[in-house]
Amino acid sequence: MKIYTKTGDKGSTGLLGGTRVEKNDPRLEIYGTFDELTSFLGILKNQDIEDIHKKEIEYIQQNMIQVNAIFAIDYDNHSELALKYTFDTSAITYLEEKIDTYTQLMPPLKGFVIPGETLSSAYCDVCRTICRRAERRIYDITLHPHQQNAAIFINRLSDFLYVLARKLTKL
Repeated sequence: MKIYTKTGDKGSTGLLGGTRVEKNDPRLEIYGTFDELTSFLGILKNQDIEDIHKKEIEYIQQNMIQVNAIFAIDYDNHSELALKYTFDTSAITYLEEKIDTYTQLMPPLKGFVIPGETLSSAYCDVCRTICRRAERRIYDITLHPHQQNAAIFINRLSDFLYVLARKLTKL
């Protein structure tokens, strides 16, 4: 199978299910930003961090694949794909538990945190800011009810990345 199809040479691309849209469609900005985040999470995962954090990031990356799919579906024309691509709320609970655990291990904040105390925390902060940009882009579209849990996951993920950056800095 060839990686190029030539179908996008004139400014359109296919959503999951085959619907063609212009490349400036807001949905592409959303899942393109998710892809960027997932790539930067890969950089973070390969830093000198504890194995537990590498496993957490791997888990997040696996969930991001599902999030990407959920936002790439044209629900108006391919609602049957909603049954195939669902988002399990256990991933949200997982992040909430990690946030609570790590927050308890750190002293209370006394002000703003300046990114970049360590290389790993700096990469984590880059991931956090990309995640927050992705979240803002999510609300550029009208969410389909099927996308709601994935949107909540992205919100919790930015909080998790904030807490993880603090932990990697040991603030």
